[in-house]
Amino acid sequence: MTAVLYILLGAAMPVASSYAAGRLLLARTAIDVRGGQLAAVAFVTGSAVMSLVVFALCAAGAVHKGTLIAAAAIPVAWAARRGLLRIAASAPVSRSRSDWILLALFAVYAALYAVNAIAPEISPDGSTYRLGLVARYYRDHGFQPLTTNMYAALSQGVEMLYLMAWPFGRHSAAAVVHFVYLLALARLMAGFARRAGLDGAALAAALIVFASPVVGVDATSAYNDVAVAAIVFTLFFLIESGSEPAPAGLLAGFAYAAKYTAFLAVPYMLWRLRLRPIAAACAAAAMLPWIAKNAIVWHNPFAPFFNSWFPNPFVLVSFEQYYRGEMANPGGAGFATLLADSIAGGQINPGMLGAVFFAAPVALLAMRDRLGRRLLAAAAIFGIAFAANKSARFLIPAAPFVVLAIALALRRAPVLVTALAVAQCVLAWPARLPDTGFQIRGWPWKAALRIAPEDTYRAERSYQYRVARMIERSVPPGAKVFSTSPVAEAFTTRDVIISYYSAGAQSLHDVVWSAATEDYRPVERVRFQTRAPAPVPRVRVAIISGESDREWMVSRIRLYRGGVELARTPSWRIASSHFPWALDNAFDERPLRVWRSGDKARAGMFIEVAFGLPERVDEVVIDQLPAGGFELGLDIEADRTVETAPFADPARAAIGELKHRGIGYLLIDRVAGGPWDRALAGALPLVDSLPEAAVYRIE
Repeated sequence: MTAVLYILLGAAMPVASSYAAGRLLLARTAIDVRGGQLAAVAFVTGSAVMSLVVFALCAAGAVHKGTLIAAAAIPVAWAARRGLLRIAASAPVSRSRSDWILLALFAVYAALYAVNAIAPEISPDGSTYRLGLVARYYRDHGFQPLTTNMYAALSQGVEMLYLMAWPFGRHSAAAVVHFVYLLALARLMAGFARRAGLDGAALAAALIVFASPVVGVDATSAYNDVAVAAIVFTLFFLIESGSEPAPAGLLAGFAYAAKYTAFLAVPYMLWRLRLRPIAAACAAAAMLPWIAKNAIVWHNPFAPFFNSWFPNPFVLVSFEQYYRGEMANPGGAGFATLLADSIAGGQINPGMLGAVFFAAPVALLAMRDRLGRRLLAAAAIFGIAFAANKSARFLIPAAPFVVLAIALALRRAPVLVTALAVAQCVLAWPARLPDTGFQIRGWPWKAALRIAPEDTYRAERSYQYRVARMIERSVPPGAKVFSTSPVAEAFTTRDVIISYYSAGAQSLHDVVWSAATEDYRPVERVRFQTRAPAPVPRVRVAIISGESDREWMVSRIRLYRGGVELARTPSWRIASSHFPWALDNAFDERPLRVWRSGDKARAGMFIEVAFGLPERVDEVVIDQLPAGGFELGLDIEADRTVETAPFADPARAAIGELKHRGIGYLLIDRVAGGPWDRALAGALPLVDSLPEAAVYRIE
């Protein structure tokens, strides 16, 4: 029970301080809400303030248990001194028999969610990068330049609140904080519905969203989608309530700070408030810290995206294109298939909203009402994120608006909305759901109360947790681990570099692959022999025709005169059309230290050497990874031949390159599959292994 108390204490810090900060902020505005609605608005709005406070502590390197306690205590003490912690009771509401039934269903689901939130955290994203970064920030006392993990570039406004809870309740405290956002969202939905005259459907509308399977599992994990839904709905609530523009602007900016895909909250807010300057300023205050951090660390204010606009050495344009495509169209399925799967399938992408959302077209009937048009506009705007990521989670921010539009369309038959709510509760009950991999499965009350050991609970449910603990016990502190798949970084203190998290990590991935397949070795040699060599000021090798889905990847460029290789001198100036940061790789002796174009190979890409004084060059040799699809040319008249370059002992070459780059250990994920284990098993000492993964020492 002591562990549970610490979890609740940890969660109480960001929740209480956010509520107090919100009351202090709203005390200066004219907002006509009371009771539970005021508490919900204050918590969500104040969380934007407290997120900025924790960001400032991270930026200053001042994240300690004491500073986090002080940051939480100051707004609470200030609000208490001003008498703002008490809430005036709401006007009494008469309850029908159906209301009491719906309240009972709310209570059952709330209890189910509370147990799962307090239980040990094992969610995929929560245990990998979300809480992995939170744990790192606490260990490092704030932000440190971290360009090997693209997820560190994402805005992490909600994770700042998780960081405040971390010293006390660790992983589960973060999940409880997220659950509070769901409680706030449900309270505001019901309150808004009553204000709109939908008394008979108010609880039912809120319950449809509350009992959604993907909403439940997301809210009880250290994710942020439900928090985003609460933020954008609170923004809508404030605008509809005629609040002053400052809180609305702050919330719109906080939506961006919470999740990139919620950036449309800012233009939506400016549109609804008619470009009020104070609203724009408040939105900028919430957004700019994250933009500035990325501009400084990643050389890209919107990292890890828009890398073609803001070229940098950390994220490849080709990877961004691949990543966007995979998120937008997983498995190559069509839009209708993916939408249906996100509503009631959960097989292509994990998670589902619930089959009752097939009734969403009914919401279009609300267009005859002005409020209905505003609800549908908000649903469309905040549902656009689904185009970028076809996962049910990305429909959560739009769901409250869709459900309220349904309730408005059926305002003369509220019993139908109640029937939908009951159907949602019945169909979404964990025992009735097919296993989609991202849902609540039951009542782990023994784990929640820590009667069952945390380690056992996690180990039984997550192989990534078992792998993380294996890393912790078999890799010494300070050593770098390269992993071929994501790791539950929230459960290890070791420095793990994941194969696709950055440009540097992808180059390590290629090195490991080179041990297993010729496609990743520089075995294609293109030789140019000039016909009438004369001194030239420069030599340029370029793609003159064709294109490829792969990058242009060059291991080495050598220039010869009279059969003798020209030594590079300080007067040489090397340049490339793309990704200049790794250009030195093409002019050294290590075959697996490769220059890559960073974008798909196409005509016009080039590498050039400009000499201080004209040089006579009679031969140019390029060793590259097998090209396929494009042809190289030289800017001086020459004959071209293509041959196979020798490459001996690829496993030993790969190991040597990993060691040269400071990698001490290699983690091979056997679940994800791949030929690495077979290629390297005989060349590296095995340190530790599980059926799902193995750790090798680089030596």
